[in-house]
Amino acid sequence: MKFLDEFYTFEAETPKSKEIISLKILAFFVYHFEERGAIMKKLEIITRPEKLEDLKELMNKSGIYGMTVTMVSGCGLQKGRKEIYRGTEISINLLPKVKIETVVPDTVVDELVDGIIKTVKTGQVGDGKIFIYDVENAVRIRTGEKGEKAI
Repeated sequence: MKFLDEFYTFEAETPKSKEIISLKILAFFVYHFEERGAIMKKLEIITRPEKLEDLKELMNKSGIYGMTVTMVSGCGLQKGRKEIYRGTEISINLLPKVKIETVVPDTVVDELVDGIIKTVKTGQVGDGKIFIYDVENAVRIRTGEKGEKAI
């Protein structure tokens, strides 16, 4: 990767060379994205378990079929709840939640996040969070497909 070696060893000393650095950085990103494909996003949605079916339905309607679902426990602003068990008050600070993970093309993220919010929002503490990460590449093991084709 001669191009990358030149990119990292180049030093700027004059205003003219700073312009060259900017062009090399731009060329680096163009080269990088052409080689690897567009950036995808990983959505990590943590919400109430009773919202899972509604969320799966929304994602299927949006053309997103691949997801990983994990039953998790956690706490946040809700800080748990108190229950009475055999006459004794017990504080439960880890509440059951569901975590849905999926990787989607960058182009559908904003629309999908808006749909997720409308689907799972109750307006009460404990509705959950959505975390969005960049995914540089993906590979389908069976076929070797890469990028968006692999998801």
